[in-house]
Amino acid sequence: MPPSTEHGQPVILLADDDSFMRSIVANLVRTSLRYEVVIAASGRDAIDRLGAWSPPVSLALLDFVMPDGNGLEVARAIRSGLGRVPRDLPIAMLTGRTDFELVRAAMELDVNAYVVKPVTRETLFQRLERAWTLPFDLKPAEVYRKVEIPSPFGPERVRKPAAPVPLPTPPTPHPCEPAARSARVETRVADLTPGVILAAAVRGNNDGSIILPAHIRLDRALIARLSDLAEIGMIPPAVFVIARQEG
Repeated sequence: MPPSTEHGQPVILLADDDSFMRSIVANLVRTSLRYEVVIAASGRDAIDRLGAWSPPVSLALLDFVMPDGNGLEVARAIRSGLGRVPRDLPIAMLTGRTDFELVRAAMELDVNAYVVKPVTRETLFQRLERAWTLPFDLKPAEVYRKVEIPSPFGPERVRKPAAPVPLPTPPTPHPCEPAARSARVETRVADLTPGVILAAAVRGNNDGSIILPAHIRLDRALIARLSDLAEIGMIPPAVFVIARQEG
C-alpha cells in the first residue's frame, strides 16, 4: 500500500490530456481506492503540480502522449531530481498499443508499471499496488538526464543502442569440480526469476527495436515491467536467458 499522508489519504497525480480518460481513471481511483487524485492536462501542468502540491504526491500516473511535455518528459524530470519530489517516486504509464517507440525510453527511466488503455479496474489496481510496493535500484540523476525521448507526435529519432551491461566474471572452478558451461534457454516472461541474465536483447513486436539490451541481470522490478509489456503484446511472451549447466 502507498504511504499515507497527514490527512490519511494517499495522493495520485493523474496526467492525461484526454478529459474522458481522466474522468474514468480518476473516478476508479476515488471511488474504489478512496485515494485523492490531482488532475493535470499536460506535461508542464503535471510538473507544476508535482512541485507545489501538498500533501506530497505518492504516485504519478502519466499518459505517454500529451502536449506541452509528454509523460516521459515528466518521468525524466522526476528521476533527475524535480524540486522536492523524491526521485524514486513510483511512476506508472498509461499507454496505447501503438506506443512501441516510447517504451525503450520508459525502461531507461525506470518506469515502474504500464497500464494499457482502455483501463480496467483490476489491471489498474494491480499495477498501482505493485508500483508502490516493489523496490528498484535508482540510478544517478545524470544517467536519467541523458535519456533521449522520441517525440510521440512525429517519427522516432535515430537512437544509439544502450551499451550492454558486461557479464560478471564467473568464478574459476576447483580442479576437482566439473566445469560449468552456459546455454541459451527460452523462458516465458511469466516464469522468469530474479538473478537470471538475458542472453539476447528483448525486442518490440512491431519493428524489432530493442526494449532491453542483452546481458542485463533481471531483478524483480525489471521482470515485473517485462511482464506488463508481454501481457499487453508489446514484446514476445518468451525471452532467452543464460543458463549455467554442469558438465
